[in-house]
Amino acid sequence: MKDQSLGLAVSILAVLIVARGHSSSMPVAPPSPTPFPLPGSIPSPTPNGPNVSVTVSPNQIQTDQPVTFAVQVSEPIAAASVQFGDGSIVETFETAYTNSPKTVTFLRIYRSAGSFTVTVTVKTPDGAVGVASVVVTVNLS
Repeated sequence: MKDQSLGLAVSILAVLIVARGHSSSMPVAPPSPTPFPLPGSIPSPTPNGPNVSVTVSPNQIQTDQPVTFAVQVSEPIAAASVQFGDGSIVETFETAYTNSPKTVTFLRIYRSAGSFTVTVTVKTPDGAVGVASVVVTVNLS
């Protein structure tokens, strides 16, 4: 009986430590009225939204090689997402910090050759949306 009580006490203590550590040490973004981004959708830019540009590196893209998408935004961003145009899962970045970045970088490795439209969507802390697209051509390596 003593061993069972000790085991239960240790389990409860472990749960409390995990719960307390999670809530006090990790910054959490405030909830937004709708998730960003909506899977499979690209929000429309808002009037007076941020200017967004995308730089792709390297210039000659090969299959099975890393491709970097550097996103530059005219004002701080709270969230960014990228759709790589190949049917892969949308990648997102969100921050709850007041000193939000104006740049974010995404990395992708294409497994098949072809032309892909890459669309980047950003949202500012005040909810303005900016969108940029670039077409990349991937060659067989």
